[in-house]
Amino acid sequence: NAAIQKAGARKFAEDIEAWYAANDPGSRPGADWQSSSFDASAWKTVTMPATYDALGLADWDGIVWYRAEFEAPADVAGKETTLRLGPIDDEDTAWVNGTPVGFTSKWDAHRVYKVPAGIVRPGKNVVAVRVWDLALGGGFYAAKGDMRLDYAGGSITLDIPWRYKATTSLQ
Repeated sequence: NAAIQKAGARKFAEDIEAWYAANDPGSRPGADWQSSSFDASAWKTVTMPATYDALGLADWDGIVWYRAEFEAPADVAGKETTLRLGPIDDEDTAWVNGTPVGFTSKWDAHRVYKVPAGIVRPGKNVVAVRVWDLALGGGFYAAKGDMRLDYAGGSITLDIPWRYKATTSLQ
């Protein structure tokens, strides 16, 4: 029945988040790597989109955190936006300005996450993505131009330099 399935899915999500909190430094309580105020300036930089191979992590199975700062124009104020990240191998959780906006656990699915009005504001904003690769290649497999934030009246490219940090190895 639907209620049992929903309860099972909720329990599974809670168990996964507990695993992250116990095993990933960026997911530990108080780490706040997804927060817009977190300082990732010591992390390495890559222009996106980029796979784990492009990061020098060809044989890496595990978690890599990514963060990008971008400027939004004044006309985004009060509007719902859509975060588009393309396919990510294998699993991701995404935040905008510290607000969770999506989770997908399918290596070839295009990530399209609705961001409620008011989350993206004029000026500086931050997208944070936690990627968990379980086997073989990992990372962002988007085509150039697929990574962006769309809103009524415009689009903001995310094919820009992002900060990244590899954290938890599964090997």
